[in-house]
Amino acid sequence: MVSLAKPSQKEKRKKKVGKKPPKVVPDPDAVYRQQLDETLYIPKVVRKEVLDTYGKVADLAIMANTVDVSSQLDACPQGPISFIKVPSIFRSLGLCLTNDQIDQIEAMVAQNSQHVSQESRDANKMQRPGTFADHEKLRALLVELLHTHVLAYDPQVLTCPHPRFPDRVSSVVYNSTESDIRSCFDKIWETTGKQMFTAADGQKIRCVAVEQLEELLTRTQMEEATTKNLTEKELEDFYFLVKDVNDNVVREDAFLSSFIQAQ
Repeated sequence: MVSLAKPSQKEKRKKKVGKKPPKVVPDPDAVYRQQLDETLYIPKVVRKEVLDTYGKVADLAIMANTVDVSSQLDACPQGPISFIKVPSIFRSLGLCLTNDQIDQIEAMVAQNSQHVSQESRDANKMQRPGTFADHEKLRALLVELLHTHVLAYDPQVLTCPHPRFPDRVSSVVYNSTESDIRSCFDKIWETTGKQMFTAADGQKIRCVAVEQLEELLTRTQMEEATTKNLTEKELEDFYFLVKDVNDNVVREDAFLSSFIQAQ
C-alpha cells in the first residue's frame, strides 16, 4: 500500500542540498595581462596577421613531425597526435621545454580516449588509451607559446589535470637564439677534444667526431633530468642534418647553418 505521509522538513532540506560547484580560483595574471594589452596595444589587424603567421608555422611543424612523406596523400592532418611526437613538434620550432612543462602541456592538449577514432586505435595498438593529443588544442597552444613564450597551466579548466601539478602555474618557455647555438657548439667542441677538419681547399674547420658526440649525449642525458632524452629517430635526423658526407664528423659550419636556419 502506498504511503500518503508527507515528507518531513529534514527530508526536504536533504533533497535541496546538492553537490557544491568547485571553487574557481581567479587568474592571478589577469590584471597584469590586461595592463600589458593597454600599455602595449597591438592593432587588431596586425595581431591577426601575427597569429595567422604563427598558425601556419604550427601547421608545418605538426605536419613535418607526424605525417610520413610516403603516405601524405592518405594522411589526415586533423586527427589525434601521439604524445610521443609532441616534444619533437615543440623542439622543431626552437622551443626549449623542461620535463615539467612537457607533462603540463600533455595534460593541456590531451584528447579523451573515447574520442579517438578506431583507425587511430588500430594504428597505435602498442600505446595506452588516453595518450593522444587533440590536434586543435595542440595547434592553439603552439600559437600561444610562439606569441607569448609563457606556458599558463591551470588545472581548474582541464578534464584530467596532471597529478603532480594541482595548482595553477605560469612558466617561461625559452627559445634558442643564434648566440645559444654558437655557444652550444663551442662547449661541445671543447669537451670532445677540440678537433679540426681540413677542407678540400685547405681551410681548417672545427669539428666533432660523431662517436665522441654520441658518448657526450649519452652521458649528459643520464646526468641531466630537466629535459627528456632524444629518441633514436631524433638522433638519426640530427646526424642527417649535420654530419659530413665523406667523414664521420660534425663540422661547425654544418652545425650552425642547420640550426640557425631552423630558427
